[in-house]
Amino acid sequence: MRMMPVALLLCLVWPQLAFAACEGRDLLAELQQRDPAAHQRIFERAAAIPNHVGVFWKVETPGAAPSWLLGTYHDTEMGRRPLGRNVAQALDGARLMLVEMTDAEIARMNERIETDPSFSFAPSDTGLVVAGEDRARLDAALSSRGITVELAGRMRPWLLFATFGFPLCQIRELSEGAPIMDQALADRAEAAGTPVAGLETYEQALSAFDGIPDDAMKALVGDLLAWTDAEEDLRRTNLGLYEAEQVAAILAYSVEISAAQIGETESERLSDSFVNAVLTNRNEAWMDVLVREVALGGVFAAMGALHLPGETGIVALLRERGFTVTRQAL
Repeated sequence: MRMMPVALLLCLVWPQLAFAACEGRDLLAELQQRDPAAHQRIFERAAAIPNHVGVFWKVETPGAAPSWLLGTYHDTEMGRRPLGRNVAQALDGARLMLVEMTDAEIARMNERIETDPSFSFAPSDTGLVVAGEDRARLDAALSSRGITVELAGRMRPWLLFATFGFPLCQIRELSEGAPIMDQALADRAEAAGTPVAGLETYEQALSAFDGIPDDAMKALVGDLLAWTDAEEDLRRTNLGLYEAEQVAAILAYSVEISAAQIGETESERLSDSFVNAVLTNRNEAWMDVLVREVALGGVFAAMGALHLPGETGIVALLRERGFTVTRQAL
């Protein structure tokens, strides 16, 4: 098992980070009490998205053994959880496991991080980290990770998202060798002798960020930085939605909380920019491998749960190609 890239980089560059207590509260439960209408809007918005509920799906085609899709949650806490009976049975009986990136691909990326500083940092400020009027809040967000404004300003977009998309407590666990859910699944498959193949290279995965317009990228980065002081609360809230299999509600919730700051229209625009670049484009790129292998049968494919729902989600794309895809109990 290889260390995730962001954990490796933070250990190399900022080894003396101070970690807060890894505790969070469910913000949605509080919202339901404080603003029931807003709480209802989140789930109404999610319900309008095709295949909005469900993380485990059976894929069938005539003449082949069933295949399986599991939407994962990229978190070390889920990496510690036991698998549901049906998920374990499907994984243990698979002919092939597909993941977003294999251990070998992550190792190749880690080597690039260690040997090529220009891969992670631009030679000058990218303009993505903008202090604005709330410089104190920005400084607090950056200093929590031992990062200066100058250094953050030179980070490549993928590194900004990785650095601030992973809560500090999770970064610590990753640095100590704890696997995220996807890695734990792949480890189990490899221990059973099941081949594990990747859906993309790291270059393909990270190039997705190039598809986000510059103005949207600035706003998304600002949103990430603004929520660092509540990152464990967001982690706990989104984990609760995942456990309830309310996958699309994770996106709907992000739209709702951003709308409170920048308005609903702008929040939806930013969400669409992110979904199109980081989810939709990659989903479509994965289809060649997925269709070929699922047609042969016996595949267990694991990818981030947000890749599953929506008109351009993996479930819908496979149905468009003639496969029968049905939600399953865990």
